[in-house]
Amino acid sequence: MKSIDVLKGVAMIGIVIAHIALLQNQGGGGSGGSDEAYSVFKGLVGIPYSLLCMFFVVSGYFYKPGNGYWHNVKDRVLKLFLFFVASVVLFTSLMYAVLWAQGYDLSSYSLIDVIVEVIIGKGYFVDFDDPSIGGENILAPFEVTHPLYFLQIIMVGYLIFYAIADYVMESDKRTVITIAVLLTTTALYMEFIHIQLPFSAQLGPLVASYLLMGTMLRRKRFYENLEFGHTDRRYWKIFLISLAIAVILCALFPSDLALIYSKFGDYGGWSVYPFFISMLFSGIVMSYIISWVVRGCHRLSALLAEIGVMCLFVHVSHMFIAKAVCSPFVTLDTEVWIPISLPAGIVVSFVAIAIAMVASELLFGRWSRRARRDD
Repeated sequence: MKSIDVLKGVAMIGIVIAHIALLQNQGGGGSGGSDEAYSVFKGLVGIPYSLLCMFFVVSGYFYKPGNGYWHNVKDRVLKLFLFFVASVVLFTSLMYAVLWAQGYDLSSYSLIDVIVEVIIGKGYFVDFDDPSIGGENILAPFEVTHPLYFLQIIMVGYLIFYAIADYVMESDKRTVITIAVLLTTTALYMEFIHIQLPFSAQLGPLVASYLLMGTMLRRKRFYENLEFGHTDRRYWKIFLISLAIAVILCALFPSDLALIYSKFGDYGGWSVYPFFISMLFSGIVMSYIISWVVRGCHRLSALLAEIGVMCLFVHVSHMFIAKAVCSPFVTLDTEVWIPISLPAGIVVSFVAIAIAMVASELLFGRWSRRARRDD
């Protein structure tokens, strides 16, 4: 479905801009006042951030039951884990080589130690408030893997989801009850234990909840109806209800937009409930808007869909590309990811996406086209 590829493309653009132009300099020494930019970003009612959570929903949407737990783990989780490790090793090593070639003194950093800590997860077994777990903790000038925590938490989410999905997904009631249990588990852990786990595993139940919601939307044929059901009165009723819920919850319970910190709002672990619901309905609203783009802007939607198809490679490579492009012009350190202004960061974001897409086409284009034909 083209609207899902477009959704992933729009989400990936937002993620890249957030990492390179906004969030990665928040609180740091960038030259463009990124603190103010971050405040603007955070004030956008969480709508763009919801697309990150919709990645989980879409993954659950396409889940096919009946293959068995261990088959799913080997076919999806193991492959994703190997891809994750390979990405960390490759892009960290390449960035190390780029900086070494430019004369950086890297003698005080261990390439192997950085790679191992990134793979396990930064700041494991420390309190959530410890600065070592966040995006501001840059292990070395050559670290480029800040975005990859997303792959860690979706792998943990898969391990939970595959264990329960076949037993609950055929019933809305069982699905909702299971989601409530998973969210309560998350809330209790965040409230009373408050310890960062390796692989950010404490976020696994939340991710599994979104995956289960994806199976529920699949039973309702949500995305099929989204593309072809706009003449139906029910189509607009769902949109207006979703918009109202999203706006009300985002206004009453604003999110910290800090999934990497395991922080969901002003009410500690209990904020996971409004966070889950507001991000879900915000994502549904964004899905509607994106479906309108697909119908009305064919060239733009075709480009966004291509980004969506290549989103995994764009995700794992964009920080490396951005730092490699900027490294001849700025001094990279462990204070901020890339010390550039907001406008420059936005430009670099789109340059990184373009380079990643060209590289993806050169490396995987033939395989990707064949896979899409087979589908």
